[in-house]
Amino acid sequence: MRSIFGATITLAILLGLTGCNGKSCEVTGDDRTGAGCRSDHFFTGIVVPDNIQLSVVDSPNKVFPFEAYNPEITSLAVKISGNNYAEHNKLSHDKFVKLAKDLGDLPNAGAYIHATPVDRIVLNSPIVGISVVGVTTYDKTHSSGSSLEDITSICYLSNDIDFKSFGYKQSTGTEDHTDFHNMLPLRNFAPIDYTAISYGKYIEEGTGFQGGLLMSIEFDKVPDTNPQTVQVTIYLQNGEKLQAVQSLHIVHRK
Repeated sequence: MRSIFGATITLAILLGLTGCNGKSCEVTGDDRTGAGCRSDHFFTGIVVPDNIQLSVVDSPNKVFPFEAYNPEITSLAVKISGNNYAEHNKLSHDKFVKLAKDLGDLPNAGAYIHATPVDRIVLNSPIVGISVVGVTTYDKTHSSGSSLEDITSICYLSNDIDFKSFGYKQSTGTEDHTDFHNMLPLRNFAPIDYTAISYGKYIEEGTGFQGGLLMSIEFDKVPDTNPQTVQVTIYLQNGEKLQAVQSLHIVHRK
């Protein structure tokens, strides 16, 4: 497996990139700040998920791009695996076009310029609900089986404003319009139409995709006892339900 944000030239070879409007996607080394790949679509990859995984984040420096917000309590990274259908992958281009149409990302010849062919990877269906449940007793007001939505927040990236504002217009990869939602209380959750996915690894030359960062779950208070076991469920508009359980010690970071 190779990192999706490894050396860009290696990635281009790995994905079997096709040309954009008959031209090669122009990428230089690891430089992802300049305009490079001209594209007919706003998104460059669409992930159809199989499952989610939870991993403990005991340091604020371990979940880029969320580390700048430095949460004080142990958190959970929610990662996603499945298939990533990339626009510039010969193996998945046709499937990508179909999925893009379902998202409303219709082709617009050469209208977009992405810094790399993997700049805008998105989930295939809107997220319409998220639940965090304590499998174990959390504190005096949250017994086993209770919802923890009143003491948890989420951090995630989305393209909601960007796509709705810039879709079907010329866009350059030199500007990062991706929305960042800092510590949104779960009790105030609203559907996310175009959830952005960061990182992840391709499984060799296929479309298999593992460990894409979807969001982080932040706890607003520490529990009365540790370890804790929590269950996270993500509900998609297409009817799919992604669920995972994780045991962890939720403590104040030093």
